Amino acid sequence: MDECMPPPCRRRGSIAKSPSKTPHRASRPFIKQWDSTLNSRLNSALRSPRGGKSSSSLLSNGSRVSSCPTSAMSFRSSNHGRQRRQERNIGKRQLKAALKYGTRSSTHVAGRSKYVHNGITFIVDDITKQEVTSFATAMDIPLKTISSEMWENHEWARQQMKSQPETFAKSHSVILIDISGSMRNSDVQGSRTRLGAVWHALAEDYVRQRIESGNASLADVISIILMGNTARLHPNLHNVPTDWITYNAILKIYKEGIITPGGHSCFRPALSMAERILSQYESSPCFLMLAIMSDGRPSDSAIYGGSWEKNESAIAGYIASMSSRFGKRLTVSTVGMGSQNQFETLKTMTEEALNHESKGVFQVPSLSSSSIAGAISSIATSLTETQLDSASFRQVVRRMTRENRKMLPALTEVVDPKEFDIYMGDNVEHLEYDPSNKHYFFKKIPFQHPDARGVAVATKAFGEGTERFAKQFFEVAADGITVVGEPLVAKESKFVVESTLNLQKLSEKFVRRFCRINHQAQKVADAFNAKLDSIPRLDPDTVRVSFLPCSVYRINDREKGVHVLGVENRLFGRFEKWNSNNGYVRTRTSPHKSGSNLVSIQEGVSGLPPLDTIKEEDVSPDEVGSTAMIGSTAEVAIEIDMDEDENLFATHNDVAQAFSHFSYVYGGRKSLICDLQGVVDRRKKLLRFTDPAIHFFDCLKENKRGQYGRTDRGEKGIEEFLTSHDCNCLCNVTTKGFMEVLL
Repeated sequence: MDECMPPPCRRRGSIAKSPSKTPHRASRPFIKQWDSTLNSRLNSALRSPRGGKSSSSLLSNGSRVSSCPTSAMSFRSSNHGRQRRQERNIGKRQLKAALKYGTRSSTHVAGRSKYVHNGITFIVDDITKQEVTSFATAMDIPLKTISSEMWENHEWARQQMKSQPETFAKSHSVILIDISGSMRNSDVQGSRTRLGAVWHALAEDYVRQRIESGNASLADVISIILMGNTARLHPNLHNVPTDWITYNAILKIYKEGIITPGGHSCFRPALSMAERILSQYESSPCFLMLAIMSDGRPSDSAIYGGSWEKNESAIAGYIASMSSRFGKRLTVSTVGMGSQNQFETLKTMTEEALNHESKGVFQVPSLSSSSIAGAISSIATSLTETQLDSASFRQVVRRMTRENRKMLPALTEVVDPKEFDIYMGDNVEHLEYDPSNKHYFFKKIPFQHPDARGVAVATKAFGEGTERFAKQFFEVAADGITVVGEPLVAKESKFVVESTLNLQKLSEKFVRRFCRINHQAQKVADAFNAKLDSIPRLDPDTVRVSFLPCSVYRINDREKGVHVLGVENRLFGRFEKWNSNNGYVRTRTSPHKSGSNLVSIQEGVSGLPPLDTIKEEDVSPDEVGSTAMIGSTAEVAIEIDMDEDENLFATHNDVAQAFSHFSYVYGGRKSLICDLQGVVDRRKKLLRFTDPAIHFFDCLKENKRGQYGRTDRGEKGIEEFLTSHDCNCLCNVTTKGFMEVLL
């Protein structure tokens, strides 16, 4: 123990016993004498023979190892040092371990030493032995070795981005990074600074993750904008492909601390620059990511003047402008680092994106390297999922401005000709879908309202799906502006067609498929409702399901030519989504009394009727769900293991998920209806669905894929739902009783 630094309590005790009236001054000779004694003993020990007794040894890397226990190592604490330790979540024992085992070196400040051990750097005053500061050491991640072929591919991709970006790029990620002075804070566990944690996560959890998972190519482009008092593009990180050269460039910034935080963080110039970069993809199928990473409120008002509210509105305006142009191809992802109450602007930005049909994600990870890495990793995953969901097509999207769906009026009495295209007289016809007519699927019928003489179609879309735009639609009186009847919604294809002749042909094909999906879904819904009606002691408040009926309007436009629109009634109320066509299933949140009816996913699948129960005859998609294929089920009794006085309760989510499960069995295991979204009609006890998707797969007709459009993902879509689906209290009882069909 004599060779170890004396603990603070012993040193303070010796000072207290000193007769001097100024104990701190009196302690200095003691410190110098003690330090000299310690150094002489250490030198003597290091010079002693190998077999001799030594209190300290030197490792090959220059680290010093004392024979004293780690807890006996000591240093003088300071207010500044304590504050930094608390901010950076560094324990006192870690510093003692650095003194005992760490590699010692000099610093750029004379009279101070640096001890590095286990990712912790500890700075100590050599004379007073007082701690100066401590921080997490940057991880020594090696750069990737770059071959000549990698360099050639990198330069080729950059040249393609200069000459033809709209056709070359599959995705473009524009990342805005806050480099204000507060990003210098060293309060991120596992990182020297906040900015350092961002660079590290971008390299490892955005670029590297996408490369190694095989989800990125040279056509996945990245641009990084540094967000300070002004906005500037990093010269080596603009229009660069997602490859190992880009990874090295980002990692080098992290390792060498090339970019030093300082000044303010202004959002408006950075967003203006981002909009200019993304504007080249307005008519391209390229998927777009706008990521903003900041640790506080924007400082635009301090640099450029104006009130905070004015600047806030301008920032939201940039997001609204981009979202209204790019819709679902754009994802706006914001990451806040620090206190939750600092991020009203980031949250507003994501909400504005959602209001204009873009995707919006707002995250506030904890101040640790792993949490920040997780947030950035989720951004990469989001982009990958968007690309995979649309991997089967890369068709040019029509230019379309989206309007804020929250601003849609609940009641419209008169339309504005500046905001609506109006068609009157012979320029518009109301048609009805007739599936029985195999040669011509539409027949002419009167308008829905007796006073209607024309229609008005909004010039902007308020909704967007995988393959269609949704617009406001009204029937109007003879004056062309007075609305008659109920508010409607027009659905039209979102993709570009080459000529007016193709427009009529393709629009009819699009609307025919749109009507056929709704028609087939409603047939299955009727059968499902009949099943629910036959369940004994089903709670009387259990909702039934329905799909919006569709009608068709043929329009003759002077510029576009003749084309048709699919039209539905407009839904009012809170719009909800119960499942999707990519395997997403909303989880069940309420318990059920009938525990015996709850089965696992595997049991739910294996518990379905065996494959030979329903004949695998040659069935066309139009026959899926018909009684000619599956036979009658009305005479089959349904038995439920329940107490005599107990009702069967089912939530809205239970009903929706059970319907999708039912559609799979009802469709002979060849089809499944999903992408269930809409509103709850509480007065009529109905789930009103719109825009469903049907997955269809027949092993005898594997070459006939996409029978129900781009949202039909066939066998893969069916498998993803069955994997995600957790059977509920209705699944077992509604899928019972299907009998073999007699040929």
